[in-house]
Amino acid sequence: MTQTDSPLSRLPRKQEDPSERMRAILSAKHQDGGSPAKPPVQTDPQPAPEPKQKRAPKAKPSRPFIRKDKILPAFWTVASLVSMTVNIVLAVVLISLLNNLSKITLELSSVTGLPGELYHNFELMDRAHIQTIIPVDAQVPVSFDLELDSQTVVTLSEDVRVRGAFVTIDTPLIDINAPANVVLPAGTSLPIRLQMTVPVETNIPIHIDVPVDIDLGQTGLHIPFTGLREAVKPFYCMLEPEALSVDGQPVCR
Repeated sequence: MTQTDSPLSRLPRKQEDPSERMRAILSAKHQDGGSPAKPPVQTDPQPAPEPKQKRAPKAKPSRPFIRKDKILPAFWTVASLVSMTVNIVLAVVLISLLNNLSKITLELSSVTGLPGELYHNFELMDRAHIQTIIPVDAQVPVSFDLELDSQTVVTLSEDVRVRGAFVTIDTPLIDINAPANVVLPAGTSLPIRLQMTVPVETNIPIHIDVPVDIDLGQTGLHIPFTGLREAVKPFYCMLEPEALSVDGQPVCR
């Protein structure tokens, strides 16, 4: 039996139908007269396992921090609450005003005269004077040299003995011109000349009443008073266009 007529050559291929394969085996058996050789079992080659690929994590759908479908309802809710609160407060205020309306007394004349009174008072304050008397009590130290050169008369308070005096006595009975010891009795007046320098160092008490007259218009308060007067002037001129100053000059020029 040749290689082409062997039962193995007549076996069905891998991709043939199983029923066709059985038929081929049976026909080969009848032709050879014996049991056909058991065909070798061919194992189908299994494909090599593919390496597992890591699946990328599914990106979670981003959820917005503020959902658009909830903004408008929340906004209208807050707006409604604010509106209701404001309405309640206004209602309470109106009710309180209506209850106290009888107690409110407002004199229009006093209100319209207020700018004029302020203007004139600021003008008078700018021309005001601070007049007072300030007492001054102090101890003034004094230190100087006093020069003395004058004629004076002193009186002896007791007897004074003068030794080695030169005595001259010229009378019709006695004529003495010689040195002698002389005693000057108490109560004798002697003319003398004082010529000396006397140092003086002491404290002199001083009490002085100092009159003070301060013109505010000549101090740093002049600019604030002028500024206040100019701030009130528009309202004063709006209510009294013919207003006059303290000097009788027109204010609203």
